[in-house]
Amino acid sequence: MSSRYGNSEISELQDILRLQQGLQDITNCINAAQNVKQIILDSRPMILQLFNVEAAHIYVVNSKNKKEIFTYVLSGDQVKERKTEVSNQTIPGYVTNTGRMINISDFSNNLQINKYSDLLLESNTDSRFGVKVKHILAMPIVYGGEVLGAIEVINKKGEDEQFLDEEPVMLQEIVDVLGIALYNQQRVDPRAKKTKFSYLVSNGLIAEEELNQAKEEFKTSTDSLENILINKYKIPKAEIGQSLEHFYQCRFVSFDPNTPIPGDLLKNLKKEYLGREIWVPLEKSEKNVHVIIDDPQNIIKRDAIENLLKSKSIKYDVALKEDILKYIDFFFRENVEESTFTDLLGKLDGTDTSQEDEDEESVRDSDSAVIQLVNKIINDAFVRRASDIHIEPDVIDKSVLVRYRIDGDCVLYQTLPYSYRAAIISRIKIMSNMDITVKRIPQDGKIKLKKPGVGEIELRVVTIPTQGEVEDVVMRILNPPCGLEAHQYTGSQDLDG
Repeated sequence: MSSRYGNSEISELQDILRLQQGLQDITNCINAAQNVKQIILDSRPMILQLFNVEAAHIYVVNSKNKKEIFTYVLSGDQVKERKTEVSNQTIPGYVTNTGRMINISDFSNNLQINKYSDLLLESNTDSRFGVKVKHILAMPIVYGGEVLGAIEVINKKGEDEQFLDEEPVMLQEIVDVLGIALYNQQRVDPRAKKTKFSYLVSNGLIAEEELNQAKEEFKTSTDSLENILINKYKIPKAEIGQSLEHFYQCRFVSFDPNTPIPGDLLKNLKKEYLGREIWVPLEKSEKNVHVIIDDPQNIIKRDAIENLLKSKSIKYDVALKEDILKYIDFFFRENVEESTFTDLLGKLDGTDTSQEDEDEESVRDSDSAVIQLVNKIINDAFVRRASDIHIEPDVIDKSVLVRYRIDGDCVLYQTLPYSYRAAIISRIKIMSNMDITVKRIPQDGKIKLKKPGVGEIELRVVTIPTQGEVEDVVMRILNPPCGLEAHQYTGSQDLDG
């Protein structure tokens, strides 16, 4: 059987996996280190190997003297501390002082050196270690707007004459992890290791001995360590969240059943995959995509997320594994006979729903997924006892917002891809006996549907032209369910027109 990939493609994939694994190994090494010295010494050989360079150094700002940075080097069998000033006379001093990145592929090229006009090196020989610099890539280690140190990789080995385009990105990922690690080291006893639950110990919520005991129990348990701490050691979930926030320096997110389903983000994702990898997207804004994950520092997961969501602008927050799985079940919930929104959107991917077909019969005979999608919107509104359904194409964010008015509040129920707006609105017009060719003046109509065990459902429908030559739709449910009626009404049954 022939392979779907050629030899060059396989080699390229193997290189990508090797780089990702190298980055993850460095991340794990930094997070496992007991102190700053161990961070510097243990990660250095891995950085040398990953970037294939002659030298690599991590410098840290002296907490007692901010005008000084230091590193550790091995000299024979001894570990020695080396210090230098935060000034423009050395590469790490310059990077720490200015907060600027340096990327020079040829130190003998004055044009490249002159880009950093305030860099005051005496020569291209690094006086700190007697290294003649040919190529150098250096970055500040920043966290919370404060420069905590610098990292540099010097002189590519072999045939490489300069750093590859992806290597500054790789170094930035290491810098991000270093920033969190160095910040955490500053907040606790320098002899102690910063862990996910150091906050609990330092705030007297659990003794160190009890935490160690919980970790031992976790090794033989099918439950998560967080759940063991919550259930057996009676640590409030909110305090667990605070501890994770302190460690990962991001928000802690708990499950909220009122969260709108991000249909446009889920349409190309599989429930089984998300459950296995323990992450899920929550929402999309103009600036970024919001994702919750059990380990925001896992570089391999982050690379996969960015590839799947086709975005580098992702905001990561931390959540408990159990809450992430609840979100996944909630977003992909399904009855035995009912397609989920994700399934329906997947079916629609095969058709060009963005074409606003003027022919009513053509719309009637279009993919049945459009019909199922509209029926599901109405189904779910009735079950949730909504009084109104609002369908609003957003010409700025390029999405379709589906909102329900429940008990007087208009809440977001779903976001759908913008390309489906025409098919959805045309289907609703057909159900309401409206003219689908009229788009510039308001129209109104009614939908009557029969529901076994409930009777007739009646909706008043109004279309409203808006900016960007699109239309909003408002559907009012004239006979909303009451009492046990809503519980008897399940989405697995068909709506009959």
